[in-house]
Amino acid sequence: MAWSSFHFNKTAHQGSHSKILLLILAVVLVIGAALAVIAAVPRWRSRVFAKLRRQFAAVRDDFKQLATRPSKMVQLFGGRLTAQLLITLALGSALHAFGGHLSLAALIIAVTMAGILASASPAGGGMGVAEAGLILALTAGGISKEIATAAVFVQRLFSAYLPPIVGWFTFMWMRRREYL
Repeated sequence: MAWSSFHFNKTAHQGSHSKILLLILAVVLVIGAALAVIAAVPRWRSRVFAKLRRQFAAVRDDFKQLATRPSKMVQLFGGRLTAQLLITLALGSALHAFGGHLSLAALIIAVTMAGILASASPAGGGMGVAEAGLILALTAGGISKEIATAAVFVQRLFSAYLPPIVGWFTFMWMRRREYL
């Protein structure tokens, strides 16, 4: 249902899409080759698997601890779901302020895909990558580049850039009063 809200233009930018696909394919092949080399060299393989075993054991222990406290699971997953929905609604509001609109489902897909791209980025908080992903998703959904860019930057300003500034002032106030 959400995909019907997107209007992909099959004639525009056809060459750039094939270049992007080739780039993604090249990255996947390089990662695959690196993993094959690591798996082929016994010393590297034992180092990597030793580190991964410790990490997986820690994750397994954390999940076991969470499983014994269902209220914590609800807080964890419910909080993330609520945050995702609020970020989506903020993007929809910013988009509406500039005269654009997409369905809630299309906005959820756009925010989720941009979040996945941003989490794969080495930049702190996915800065720049999240914005580019959101703009790309909104333009793929039929929003003009100008409206998409303005809406994304307004949404990111209020949801990602201003809260740390307010948090810093709050932190300093709490330290002066010796609450921390």
